[in-house]
Amino acid sequence: MKFRIISVLVLAAAVSSCSPKVAVTAMQPDPVQVPPKIVETNAPNEAVVSALEEGRSLTEKYCANCHKLYPSNAFRADQWPSIIKRMQKKARITDDETALIQNYILSEL
Repeated sequence: MKFRIISVLVLAAAVSSCSPKVAVTAMQPDPVQVPPKIVETNAPNEAVVSALEEGRSLTEKYCANCHKLYPSNAFRADQWPSIIKRMQKKARITDDETALIQNYILSEL
């Protein structure tokens, strides 16, 4: 039995040593086009800042006229739009002003 196992191993080694050699080459990654350096900034866009400031001033003007100003986190983000829409009718403000107020409040969350 040992003789058979050893002879099979020797035969397998001989066959594998006679097979053609295949060279294994490392795959080269495709060259990547690197875009020009983009300057990253965390500074918000001036138009966005201006709109948020206007929303803040409208909030202080219209909302504080009737009641105390609630902090933004007094309600969830999904509750604010309906609250603001309901108050729009009472305060008689335009849709544009309502959008500015809503964007300001949601940006504070």
